[in-house]
Amino acid sequence: MEQEKEDQVIDENQDETLDEIINTESIEKIKLKIPEDEFNDEKTNNISRDCPSHGSISSGKENKKMINDYGYTFNINGFEINSIAYFNEILLKNRTPNKSNWFNVKFNFKDGNIFNMDKSILKYINMVLNSDFDLEGDIDGVITNIESETILNAKKENPYNMFMSNKFLKPDKTYDIFCESTFGLIEKLSNKTSKANRKLTQLKKLIFIIELIQTINKEINESSEKPQINLKVAINKQFHHNESNEIILCIIVDGNYKKLIEQMKNSCLFSKQWKNWENPVENKMMKTLYDYFEILRKSKVPFIIIYCPRFYERTSKYYNPLSKRYIEDNGVDSENRFANLENENASLKLKIALLEERIKKHEEQINNLLKNKDILGKKRKIIRNKLKAK
Repeated sequence: MEQEKEDQVIDENQDETLDEIINTESIEKIKLKIPEDEFNDEKTNNISRDCPSHGSISSGKENKKMINDYGYTFNINGFEINSIAYFNEILLKNRTPNKSNWFNVKFNFKDGNIFNMDKSILKYINMVLNSDFDLEGDIDGVITNIESETILNAKKENPYNMFMSNKFLKPDKTYDIFCESTFGLIEKLSNKTSKANRKLTQLKKLIFIIELIQTINKEINESSEKPQINLKVAINKQFHHNESNEIILCIIVDGNYKKLIEQMKNSCLFSKQWKNWENPVENKMMKTLYDYFEILRKSKVPFIIIYCPRFYERTSKYYNPLSKRYIEDNGVDSENRFANLENENASLKLKIALLEERIKKHEEQINNLLKNKDILGKKRKIIRNKLKAK
C-alpha cells in the first residue's frame, strides 16, 4: 500500500514544470488568472459576504474601500472564502447561481452528533480516541461533485498555480475536494513557531478525517448493523460527501511564490526519490515547511497545491508572480511574447554570424594588403642596394 501511494505521488512532468518556473529564462511565461468583474457575483457595495454555510467574514474598515471599488478582497479578512471561490469558480470554472456546490464545514466529534455509543461502531470510536489531536474545528471548504476531467483540464490551463500528480486522478470518477486555505501559510511555516506547529497539526487532522470517512464508507454497507449504517449516513451528511465520490485534499497557499516552488522542487515532492532532511544550519528556517510537504507525500490522500495570489486590482486578466507585474490581455499574451523573443534571438544570431563572416573577410583582405606591402618593401630594398653598388 505504501509503495502504491509513493508511485501515485511521483509525476516527472509536474517536476519538470517546477524546473521550468525556477529557470530564469522562463520568467515571462509565468502567468496566473485574475478574477473578472463577476467573480462571486458580488455587488460593489457589499462589505461582507455569506459563505454557503451561512457564516460571514467581515471585510474590516481597512478593506472597505477595496471592496467598494472591486467587490471583493484577497486580504487576510476574506482570504479563506475568496481563495476557495477563486479555485472553484476561476480555475475549475465551476460556477452555479446559488453557490450550492461548496460548503464550510464545522465539526466536533465530541458532541455526539456523529458517534453514538454502540459496540458495533467501537472500532471507529477508538480511531477517534487514539488520534493525537482534538477532533474539533472546521474545514474551510468542501467542493462537491467535481469530475476528474474538470480537474485535469483546469491543471492543463493553469500549470503555474495548480500542482499535483496526474496519477492521483482516476478516469471517469467524481471527486469531493476538501480545501485547507491559509493566508500567509509559507511565511508561517518558514519559521519554527507555535503557528507553524498548529498548521502541521491542522494538516494531520484533516488527513485523518478524510481517511476516517473513506474507511467508514469502504467497510460499512447495506448489510451492516443499523448503528453502523447510521454512522455512515451521519458522517457523510456532516461533510457533504457522496460515498460514491473519491476525496482529494486541496491546500491553497499565497505569499512568496518563488519560495513555494523552490521548496517543492528541493524537497523532491513529486520526484522518485524523496529527499531526506539534512537540516543544514542555513536552512533551519525551512524545516517546518519541509515537514509539511513530507506529511502530504506520506499520507494516503491525493492532494493538490493551489497558489492563489493576493489580488488588489483587476485591470488585467493575468498576473506574473515572479516579475510581480499584471499582464494586459491585449491579444499578445506572455507566451506569444516569449515566442517573439525566441524569434528575435534567432534573427540576432544570424546577423552576428553574417557580421563574423564579414569580419573574417576583412581580416583576410588586411592580411593580403600587409603581405603585398611587405613584398613591395623588400623589392624597394633590393633596388636601393643595387643602386648603391653602382
